[in-house]
Amino acid sequence: MIRHTVSFSLVHAPDSAEEQEFLTSAPALLRAIDGVRDFAVSRQVSPKSSYRFQFAMSFEDDASYTAYDQSDAHQEFVATRWQSEVTEFEELDFVAYP
Repeated sequence: MIRHTVSFSLVHAPDSAEEQEFLTSAPALLRAIDGVRDFAVSRQVSPKSSYRFQFAMSFEDDASYTAYDQSDAHQEFVATRWQSEVTEFEELDFVAYP
């Protein structure tokens, strides 16, 4: 099991209609991609981080994660939304330890 996370901030003003639209439409699109499980959207509440939000999702294995990452829907989302609406991000992928 891989837990894929990405913490990020948006170009949109906090609590704006544009921010709300991104945080609604992006998860709907990403959840629909084969292999995505346990999708969650979180809002940052700590002043220790400049990131405002996080998307997190799970994949059964490397093959599922790779298929998601290379899917047309994900690639189009990155090209048409992510690159123009996200100002900064950090992507982390986790597997259970040990």
